[in-house]
Amino acid sequence: MTDNSGGTNMTAVQALLDWVRDNGGSFPGQSIREQSAGGRGVFAEVNLIRHGTVLEIPRHLILCMDLARRSPLGRALAEKGITPRSSYTLLALLLLQEDAAPDSFWRPYLDSLPRAYPESPVYFDDPTLALLQGSYTLSLIAARREQIEAEYAMVHPVLPSRPEFRFEAFRWAMVTVISRGFAVLCDNGHNEAALVPLLDMFNHRTDNGIEGCYRAERAQFVLHALHDHEPGGELFISYGTYTTAQFFVNYGFVDTNSREGEARVVVELDQRDAWFQEKRKAFNGVTQVDLLLATSDVDSLLACLRFLRFSASGGHGEGRFVPQLALQPRDPAGELAVAKAFRLACEAALDTFPTSLAEDESFLRQGLNQAMMGLVRMRVSEKAVLHRAVEFARSIESFLADWEVGGSPSDRFASLMVGAEGARRRWLEAWWSDIGERLIAASDPKPSMA
Repeated sequence: MTDNSGGTNMTAVQALLDWVRDNGGSFPGQSIREQSAGGRGVFAEVNLIRHGTVLEIPRHLILCMDLARRSPLGRALAEKGITPRSSYTLLALLLLQEDAAPDSFWRPYLDSLPRAYPESPVYFDDPTLALLQGSYTLSLIAARREQIEAEYAMVHPVLPSRPEFRFEAFRWAMVTVISRGFAVLCDNGHNEAALVPLLDMFNHRTDNGIEGCYRAERAQFVLHALHDHEPGGELFISYGTYTTAQFFVNYGFVDTNSREGEARVVVELDQRDAWFQEKRKAFNGVTQVDLLLATSDVDSLLACLRFLRFSASGGHGEGRFVPQLALQPRDPAGELAVAKAFRLACEAALDTFPTSLAEDESFLRQGLNQAMMGLVRMRVSEKAVLHRAVEFARSIESFLADWEVGGSPSDRFASLMVGAEGARRRWLEAWWSDIGERLIAASDPKPSMA
């Protein structure tokens, strides 16, 4: 895992390797190197064959939740009836406790950890946060900061009155656990966060060719190769399945190998609407909704369209407004209005950013530091989702505007699907299944009764 704290202490890394091997661990045919772009990575020194061992870390080298619960601070919390809300807090306290002990058994591992995380949004100053204007990650960063502050306030009564246990140290421990923790089976039968020495030296890539898990029957965390790895190549692992924003907030980077992403779209009821009060009542007083549009989740798209359909809906005869009917597709003209409203909402979301997608893509070619690289890539990811959504909406608008044109709507929509890939294809398929087919059914002439 990349260390951007101002340089890699390779002496500490070598001491960690020696400690792991002296205590029964295995790290065959690999080395840890500094990288020109900053940070460090794990590289194959020999040919690593398929199914071969990449890493073995015995249980007694792992800082896990079982140890955290049995630690002096863990017991002190239990005695006072204090239960942290975050699953990371107990492990962070164990890390603080061991880091405060010069003769800790885990000292070689502790000395290998970064002492600062400038790439973590938790540590961004106000001018840096201002560069995220328009990004929905601002609320996630604020929530993470509030979480850490609240957890510290909760556990503070049991902490020693020493500098090693002040808030700054606790925040460092929490960020360490969040960004470097992996799941390990615990005595309670659950997989819980743990700090596994050397495992956090590997950088992330989704298509990595290495698989790993905790093997209870061997009391080890084990990595093995899924295919051959040639000498000189960097070795990667997967940190897990997360959204783009979760990667950014938790780790300070964006997975550039993923084309999936999310963006916020704000939709609201029109206060000039004759049915505004009835609609607000149907939504329990809510007049504005922040919806997360995810390329990997078609339901998020359909939810946006449903709210916009509800917002645009008129009455349903005899001076009535029926919320259930307002959520259902009615006719091509109505859905054309919904598609246009969706496009305008996405364009409005793009306008909240101070820079364009093209400008951000230009920034990425300018040799940014790791913190700025993650920040700009996060903006690029969100804007790319919104641009895809605008293109999708325009396609639907064009299709619906020509509804009455000769030819089968089904055939014309099939032509629209030609060449569509990824999120565009998923969105088009979902729209047709949820909306298009209903419009076809509603427009078919009903057979007359003789």
